[in-house]
Amino acid sequence: MDVLYDREEKSRLRAFGAIAEDGTRADFVVVQSEFFMGKAVVVNLLTGRAALLDRDDLREDEEWAIPLGISPSEAPTWRDALERLLPEA
Repeated sequence: MDVLYDREEKSRLRAFGAIAEDGTRADFVVVQSEFFMGKAVVVNLLTGRAALLDRDDLREDEEWAIPLGISPSEAPTWRDALERLLPEA
């Protein structure tokens, strides 16, 4: 085995759950670390899917919604919430 990296650090974790006015639910965990060049690991607990994101990535809904398992029609509902949770680029 060739180890590519083995790094340990303290990171910030934030959990967020909400129900939108239309009844859709979201449960996200956001892990902020120095390891991913300022991007956070965002995990959608309902789909089990994750993506590396920062606020700039939220400009195009398809760039972040599809990897997290969120339909493009639901993306605008959750964009504002994620913008508050994510670090600036």
